[in-house]
Amino acid sequence: MLESQYLLSMFLTENLVVPRNWDQAYVWLKKAADAGYGPAKEAVADFESRGLGTHTQDSKPAADSTGKSTVKQTLGFVFLDSAPADTSTASDAALLKDALRDATPQLKRALGLTKEQNKTLELDTAGMKIIREAAEEGSPEALTILGRSFERGIGVKRDLITSAMYYIRASRMSSQRAPRLLARLMEQPGFFDELKSRANRRDTDAEVTWAALSALKIDYLMTQKEGFITEKQALEFLTRAAAANHIQGLIELGLCSYSGRWVQEDRREAIALWSRAARLGNREAKVRLAVLAVRTESTAKELKAAIEELEQASQKGSVLAQIALGYCYETGIGVAKKIPEAVRLYRSSAQRGSQDAYFALKRLHDSIRPPGKEFQISDLE
Repeated sequence: MLESQYLLSMFLTENLVVPRNWDQAYVWLKKAADAGYGPAKEAVADFESRGLGTHTQDSKPAADSTGKSTVKQTLGFVFLDSAPADTSTASDAALLKDALRDATPQLKRALGLTKEQNKTLELDTAGMKIIREAAEEGSPEALTILGRSFERGIGVKRDLITSAMYYIRASRMSSQRAPRLLARLMEQPGFFDELKSRANRRDTDAEVTWAALSALKIDYLMTQKEGFITEKQALEFLTRAAAANHIQGLIELGLCSYSGRWVQEDRREAIALWSRAARLGNREAKVRLAVLAVRTESTAKELKAAIEELEQASQKGSVLAQIALGYCYETGIGVAKKIPEAVRLYRSSAQRGSQDAYFALKRLHDSIRPPGKEFQISDLE
């Protein structure tokens, strides 16, 4: 049964039901693919691009391939602890494939759902507008595409600093590709010189980008060019940007207050900063406020508004909203408790790179885990 082979392969990759075994997963997946099962064919290509599993198994068809599939492709595979395909170049086709995974119908049209294997990022004006809208909702895939567009000047004026900020935002939203693309960007000739020059002129975009790189602790990549700034300097950059109502400056400074990074932890201050960004029309800030509302004591009216905000943002690609909704369905906060819906939302987010969603899935599996040795698994390293 092809669907069963496919699902067994999935279990063997996730480290949720049984211990992970890439080789055995590949064996069962290849059997289903060789027998003509579409979702397995796509997954085999992903396995091989990542160098996972063994490529020497018996490839004879294991079952007839004429039966109709009853397994939705949205189940998918979670590759959290393996390198993404195309790690050295992250081809346009790979970025577009990522973006189409949970895309809205509008986004699919903008990206051009075709059978072309070498699709590029040559988007028209309408397509770029939809990508921007998805990015502002918190779609890591759309944010990564915009980062790539500004890096290479595709449909926009080339701007390495803007590119870096989009990659940073995508990384914060759990993109698996953005951190590598950001590292490559920082190693490009001229990147640091432009960053430093613009920051010296008090260019707010450059200051916020530099502070965010410091917050992510990846400014070490610029050590040979004296690319470090102190925590005090980074905080000054963000404070100045927030005072000027720079949207990303408000978001970043809010994250500092929320987490206690560089300043004393103050969630009220974080809420105040994100509320300012939300009043300026920023969608990410609105989602962050909604997430806080369902995680803390809120009135029934506040909770209803937060759920509506999360549902809307989730449908438009926000990973933050997707995870928060999963939490709501897991706990019954603001909605009827539905563990299967929580699992669906967590799984979708984990497929897109979220460690938080993966560990939520693991927590749900652990709650019903049988005592048998074959079901005992170790945590991700």
